[in-house]
Order: sequence, then C-alpha cells, then structure tokens
Amino acid sequence: MKKTVRKSAKSVLFKPRIYTKKEIAGFLLNDAISEAGYRDVRKQVENMGIDPDSIPHDPPSKTSCERKYAFAKPYKDGLMKSLGDQKFAAAYLSAALEDAAGEKDDQLFVLALQDVIKARKKKPSLFQDTSLGIPELMSFWKLLDSLGFQLVIVPGEKGI
Repeated sequence: MKKTVRKSAKSVLFKPRIYTKKEIAGFLLNDAISEAGYRDVRKQVENMGIDPDSIPHDPPSKTSCERKYAFAKPYKDGLMKSLGDQKFAAAYLSAALEDAAGEKDDQLFVLALQDVIKARKKKPSLFQDTSLGIPELMSFWKLLDSLGFQLVIVPGEKGI
C-alpha cells in the first residue's frame, strides 16, 4: 500500500500596513467634513510636527460634505419605506424604547416615534410636537393606537 503524502499549504501571514506620520496626517486632513473640523485637524497635524500644507489633500467644501454624506439619504429613504410595514415599525419602536431606557434618554424613543409618524404620513393632532418629550400616558396610548400599535408591558430580565 502506497502512502500519499499531502503537502501542507504554506500559511500566509498577515502583515499589517504601518502608515507613516505623513500618511496619517493626509487621512486626517482628507476626512475633515467641516471648516471647524478642518481647522482642528490642521492643529493636530502641526502638533505631529508636520506642515499641513506640505501634504496633498482636499480641504472640505460644501460639495465634499454633500459627497461624504450621500449615503444618508438612501438610508433614510429605505428606513421610511421599511417603517410602512407594521411589524417592522413595531420592532423599531420596541428597540428604540429599550435603547431609551438603557441610555436613560427619552429622546431616543421620541426620534423613533417621529420617524414612524413621518413614514405613515400622519400628523396626529394628539401629538403634533414630538420634540417636547413623551406626552401624558393616555395621549401617548391614543397616539400609538392611531398608528396601529399597542402599548404592552412584559416581564423584564430582573425578577422581584
């Protein structure tokens, strides 16, 4: 019987790319999205001992800011479309409520609720200005009902 000897593939070692200070400064200068941020980055680069003008880069302009945030519009459009689905919107609000409780910031939930209201193209008279915070419980209950949701209380992770 003949033994077959397999040659093991040489393992490929990953060698991380080490960037020079000038390359890092170039990344910082190119990533600035506002005039104020650009000024701050220029100071950081100068503190690195590098003249910012010696590094090829594109200072921020209105068009570069628009270009850098071009992804935000399709995301928001997709979110608005998804919030048209009742189950998705319910999960979205539930997750926002959980985040708001965890962060102790009711505005997180209010922002999510505003998204659902916009997606449904509703302007409930019960809750015109969501920037003020969560309304009285019964008004809030009626608002959710007008959007087709129910407020449900379930046991949390902590028992008594």
